[in-house]
Amino acid sequence: MNWDIEDFEIEIQDTNQVKVDIENVEEDLAIIHFQIENLKISKENLKIKWHMTAMGMHYRWHSKINLIKACTLDWFKNINMSNALTGAPVECMMDFNNTNKLTWAFSDTIHQTKITSLIVEESGQVCCTLELFKDKVLEGKPYTAELRIDTRNIPYYEALQGVEKWWGTYEYNKPAFVPECANKPMYSTWYTYHQKLSSQELIDECRQAKKYGCEAIIVDDGWQTDDNNRGYAYCGDWEVATSKIPDMRTLVEEVHQIGMKFMVWYPVPFIGTKSKNFERFKDMLVTYITDEWAVLDPRYKEVREFIIETYEKALLDWDLDGFKLDFIDEFVVNGDDYPEPNEKRDIEGLLEASDKLLKECLMRLRKIKPDVMIEFRQTYTGPAMRSYGNIFRAVDCPMDAFENRVRTTDIRLLNGKSATHADMIMWHLEDTVESAAMQLTNIFFSVPQISVKIEDLQPSHKRMLKFYLDMWNKYQQTIVKGQFMPLNPFNYYNILKVVDEQREIIGYYSSSVVTIEENKKEIVIINSTLTEECIVKVRETQSFDTIIIYNCEGVITESYLGKLIKGIHTFNVPPAGIIVCQSNQR
Repeated sequence: MNWDIEDFEIEIQDTNQVKVDIENVEEDLAIIHFQIENLKISKENLKIKWHMTAMGMHYRWHSKINLIKACTLDWFKNINMSNALTGAPVECMMDFNNTNKLTWAFSDTIHQTKITSLIVEESGQVCCTLELFKDKVLEGKPYTAELRIDTRNIPYYEALQGVEKWWGTYEYNKPAFVPECANKPMYSTWYTYHQKLSSQELIDECRQAKKYGCEAIIVDDGWQTDDNNRGYAYCGDWEVATSKIPDMRTLVEEVHQIGMKFMVWYPVPFIGTKSKNFERFKDMLVTYITDEWAVLDPRYKEVREFIIETYEKALLDWDLDGFKLDFIDEFVVNGDDYPEPNEKRDIEGLLEASDKLLKECLMRLRKIKPDVMIEFRQTYTGPAMRSYGNIFRAVDCPMDAFENRVRTTDIRLLNGKSATHADMIMWHLEDTVESAAMQLTNIFFSVPQISVKIEDLQPSHKRMLKFYLDMWNKYQQTIVKGQFMPLNPFNYYNILKVVDEQREIIGYYSSSVVTIEENKKEIVIINSTLTEECIVKVRETQSFDTIIIYNCEGVITESYLGKLIKGIHTFNVPPAGIIVCQSNQR
């Protein structure tokens, strides 16, 4: 499909003249260039629309958290909104065979945009609408941006991965460096301890976690306050609660001696009314969240310096390896972004100020420690956020293996080489081992974060955890760097695959036929169900030296020489078990 200017409807106030150029990059892939010399802002946003015949468009994918993939869903308005700190300006229409029908994305990932692809019931078309210019900071300035439209007949995940690479060509979206440890299993204190921390328990837990394959610990909320009421009233001073951690530097040194990295949690925007620093910043706030804590305003240079210097000091004083930076998407206001002029602010726009804060923060921290790790969580996982950090985690979903799978997959589809982490996994200590294993099988295609007290696990759970983390570490390079192929978003990605030159790893999450497409040296199939039957369709006959079936505790239930002949095969695999087919000849 080649696009012409006449294909687009442009709705904008008369004061703006929009120059539009079409670049047909290849058949069914185009870049639409927009340029405005002197932007005028009014209550009416600029809208760019076009229509397409909706043949073969069965459902819609977007980047924000939402299990509903419906074509016509437009009730939750925030789902379609994106800016630097939340979401991503991209949507994908596809068919039930995982084939792209329309993937479109916008280059401006900093300012607020709204994009929708909705079915028009009168015509059987899809109407695509891009709405711009809610940000007054753009007034009077030149504005250029691009719209990428991809209708190629390719897998939808390849179309989305193409968008990720395209975004990365813009300097303001250039992804941050990803250190090796960012793609290794980690231990998180949140679900294990919440705010009830102690140095000795953390040291003991790290010794256990290291044996199980974890390479870093993330010390979450609680280290900075004696108050355990789950609020943020005392945020802002960032002094260690010595009743819990007598000496942070000593704790970090002991964890380093164990062989693990050390990361610490900070809620970036928050300052509590009970903090000593509140009086200093009470007139430099965006908004109050509750009566006990508020959001700092990064449009003030003093605020930005305070936040960055806090992390610089912690990195130097305690020899940290990274930060879990939380609540980035709270740098927003309801209504007018600029309630009144204030000469003390050195930046007009809240999004521009947040962008400057986060970019400068990473730059200055990397001058101290080049391989510093920065974690963000959904929904602040879009292309601009990837220029500020290198780890992106699914938003909290405790014990919800299903949501964890969907959320990590949604992140990874646009995450390129940045590290994609699961939400911290936990389970009830008295659950069956097969049920507990679901927490690990569902996040096998992302980096695990463990948040259970290992010493308290029953023996079968310990064996299961050790087996799955050993398997994950064994195949880490394929999992992290291989071609990611998540199938059937309409069925919540019930089959996930990752492929490299040597092996193919497949996870299935409902009773499905698993298809082996290519001849590989090693095939790994994860039964992430509580059934015992695995049906495999083989495209090409393959010989293996061994075919081994494990249960979820790592016990071999079957092992034999095998040839997988072209056709259908049925395996008896224990719930949460794994099939490993290996050949030494290729």
